[in-house]
Amino acid sequence: MTPTNRHAPNTGFALLLTIVVISVVLAVGISLLDITVKQISLSTTGRDSEVAFHGAQAAVECAQVVVDTIDFINSGANAVDIDCFEDTLSSVSPNMSDAGRTAEYSFQFNWNNSEQDLCSESDIYIMDARGGAYTKNFSNQGLASETCTDGNICTLVFARGFNRGCADLSSLRTVQRELTISY
Repeated sequence: MTPTNRHAPNTGFALLLTIVVISVVLAVGISLLDITVKQISLSTTGRDSEVAFHGAQAAVECAQVVVDTIDFINSGANAVDIDCFEDTLSSVSPNMSDAGRTAEYSFQFNWNNSEQDLCSESDIYIMDARGGAYTKNFSNQGLASETCTDGNICTLVFARGFNRGCADLSSLRTVQRELTISY
């Protein structure tokens, strides 16, 4: 007697086809999920960057108000009250450097944009070159140095905005944007 084959030659083909189709659908689904996660991450980073930029712009405007209140020509570097972001810092005195030729005012404000706490910082440098031109070197600022020409009073503002509150700047998700103004 010869053995007979009771099974058709295509036995298991439906199972193999089902596994292949499920694998393809799963691969497409995982790819779409990966793209979606990356898009959400990019959009969050973009939003945080925009928030930090607006914080820096607000710090620039605050610094310009401060510079307008300083009568450097007549009074020299004097203590000023800084009123920004619905808060007041009283009697902020400048740090003098370069034999009294540079006055540095530094301040930081914590504020809220109705969604989260934010931090803005400003460093204002007023350089007096009425006695001759000189170059001021900076560390940890947006410029390495700035030269103030003879007979001028030069002002530099380094304004930083953050997407977090001032107490939370060490967070790994903190985004900082800086604007540098020179006039």
